[in-house]
Amino acid sequence: MSYFPTSIVLCLLIGISTSTSAQATKTYSGTHYQLKSDFPVQEAQELLLVIESAWPLLEEFFGKAPKLKKNEKLTVFLFEKYESFNRQILKQKVTPPGPGAGGYYWPPLKTVFQYRQPTVYYTRQLLIHECVHQFHFLSSTKNHTPHDAWFIEGITEYLSRHQWDGATLVLGAVPTISLKDFPARALKIMSHPDYDLGAMVSSMNQSDRAEQWALVHWLCRPNKKAKKKWAKISKHLNDLKPAKTLLRQIIGNSKKTKQEIVAWLRGHQEPMKQVFNQWEGRAKQHLRGFAGVVSMCRTKKHCQSFEAQLVIPQLGTPWRGGLLLHFIDPKNYTVLLVENGRWKIDILRNGAWIPSHKGIFLVNKEAKGLHLAAQQRKKKLQIFLDETMIVELPTTSSPMGLCLDNCTLSFTSVRWTATQP
Repeated sequence: MSYFPTSIVLCLLIGISTSTSAQATKTYSGTHYQLKSDFPVQEAQELLLVIESAWPLLEEFFGKAPKLKKNEKLTVFLFEKYESFNRQILKQKVTPPGPGAGGYYWPPLKTVFQYRQPTVYYTRQLLIHECVHQFHFLSSTKNHTPHDAWFIEGITEYLSRHQWDGATLVLGAVPTISLKDFPARALKIMSHPDYDLGAMVSSMNQSDRAEQWALVHWLCRPNKKAKKKWAKISKHLNDLKPAKTLLRQIIGNSKKTKQEIVAWLRGHQEPMKQVFNQWEGRAKQHLRGFAGVVSMCRTKKHCQSFEAQLVIPQLGTPWRGGLLLHFIDPKNYTVLLVENGRWKIDILRNGAWIPSHKGIFLVNKEAKGLHLAAQQRKKKLQIFLDETMIVELPTTSSPMGLCLDNCTLSFTSVRWTATQP
């Protein structure tokens, strides 16, 4: 949800103190935040590292940081369950947000509340989102609410879309893959012939979060002219003035600007989508997936070729994964699964598994990765392990991607050549 009813590597010394509450909540202290959470310790520590890593990036974006008292830290509550989230809000004598709200920033307490979301990426993204509200209000608006929702939410949606590889955080990214796929939603909404950008910016019409993200991301393009324009816009709106009084300066000719934003959106789409949840882009050409069953992500377009470097987990860690070779729908697809010197091709047809090819390959015990590739040639799909072709399948062009089975795997150097469907 929102603010109230409605790339940097940073090393931290994190202190942990255990509370005696029935919720088994622990407090994790960083430089600027105290995170109170009932998440597993390692995960909570990493999430504290994420928001601490965001601090200097947010300070650069807003041009200043919240003024904290000596030894003051901003409070963030993060819970496993909605019930704990709701209980903590009521405990603070605050009215809980409406149904469906996953996170909440309450200005009078300067406090963020959140509970776990459907995916690891979305949990982290929403945490950044709520902490951006907190940082924005405390640094730039004297903790008051700007007039226009698109400005408030557009900033948080823009900055919270991120890449995080465990050490380096990038804010304001277009994800490789995400649960909500705002670029696709924004393109669909804003390319409609009757779409009125002026009415959206002046808050005459209600707007979707995807539109808000798109507008702010477009306004914050990395060039000097856009930065100068954004500085003027954000100062005006942070002073609690309505956007409609600066409409001409924000969007100029609304029809022309709408066309520019739509053209920009076409070039800033997420290239992959989840077949099943729990996939995230960690960095450029770097994805990670984790599931207790077979899970996949795929390209949006049909592929001529697809390749990736499977990062081999530490010795003794069970794993099995590889490539999604052919995809029709979640009940009809073909995968290459590799593990410990063995490989196999499995085909799912109308929800039933059909064993296909299998074999063995020489394992390089010194190697930290395994190169996987598939190349479409004249209605044949050639499959390669470390540059050696292991099998050739009769198939047609389709989306391709990555897969795993009951494990956590990372893939780097993910590349593909798209073709027309």
